[in-house]
Amino acid sequence: MQTNNAFRCCFHCDLIYEAQPLLTFASWEPAKYELVNDNADVAIPESPLFCPGPEFRNLLNEERCSSTTCGLLQDMRDLTDLFLAQSPALEPAGDATDVHIACPPSTEVYYKTRVAEICDRLANLPSAYTPDHPNSCDWVYEACRLTATIYTTSIVRRLPFSVAATSSRYPFRFQTGALNEPHSSQISLTAHICEELMQTLERTDLANVWNGMVGVLYWICTVGAAAARSPRLSGLSQRLPYSTTCKFRVRQCLTMFSVRAHVILIFNHPIPILLSQKKLLRVQELIGTYRQGRNTKQSPGTSLESTGL
Repeated sequence: MQTNNAFRCCFHCDLIYEAQPLLTFASWEPAKYELVNDNADVAIPESPLFCPGPEFRNLLNEERCSSTTCGLLQDMRDLTDLFLAQSPALEPAGDATDVHIACPPSTEVYYKTRVAEICDRLANLPSAYTPDHPNSCDWVYEACRLTATIYTTSIVRRLPFSVAATSSRYPFRFQTGALNEPHSSQISLTAHICEELMQTLERTDLANVWNGMVGVLYWICTVGAAAARSPRLSGLSQRLPYSTTCKFRVRQCLTMFSVRAHVILIFNHPIPILLSQKKLLRVQELIGTYRQGRNTKQSPGTSLESTGL
């Protein structure tokens, strides 16, 4: 257990700081997940990073998880699995037991079609700040929507979370048009998206760490904390539209919320949290987080003009 805890803590720090894991940790793989060995008294921490079955089970029964929110999280899980399954950096599909989607022979066409569908659905989701729709004032939904915006932008454009967040207000304008302008006068149009995420999270039940949705909260806060970092690509932030620096307090709070969810998951669900962390580390690797963090020059294929679908 002490060894597992050491790996979890190291992986968590690497995710938050967008740092490449040490070789010893990166090469280590957690044990296979078996439902019978999990804590039966606590709901399985399902999230876009961990779903042991073909569909979400516990999230469907969560009162605070609306059908729209559940569908959005399912799209993010599918996007993650599609991204990992189509990457040549992955092991053969037979060994990738945590990836539920196996791409057919026409991988590129299939991948682009499925991802475009997910982008379209995300782009058409209204903000919870918009009145008179089923998810108005649903702050759990809004937190998921904002995180999905950062996460999808990163995967589609192959950009680190901290870079994608600087321009993610309109993440799909090259493919599907701009997102609906979501905001009332309560939030500045020039605010960093992580500041909006922080304000939204503060409207939710953080005291109980979202109960059965703690796995989702961990995904949100970990991606958000990484996205709140200052972009490390020299000169790139000045060329990104709508770029702005995130307030340090926001990054601190998102990190603390992520740590709190992490601590709960460590003791109740050790294997799910390790599998979630390993999957997110792989996503960070494939979107170029480590390469761009070590080399301040923008590598080929990472410009905004060349990173669309």
